[in-house]
Amino acid sequence: MDTFKDIWIWFWIVIFGMAMIVGLIGGWSYILEKING
Repeated sequence: MDTFKDIWIWFWIVIFGMAMIVGLIGGWSYILEKING
């Protein structure tokens, strides 16, 4: 059960990490578009 809990924790860390990266990329492209456009 400990192993399963570790996998679950890492699963959420990866999901949140990916969401944050996508959000940062999306935010930056939006800001750059506003500056350039």
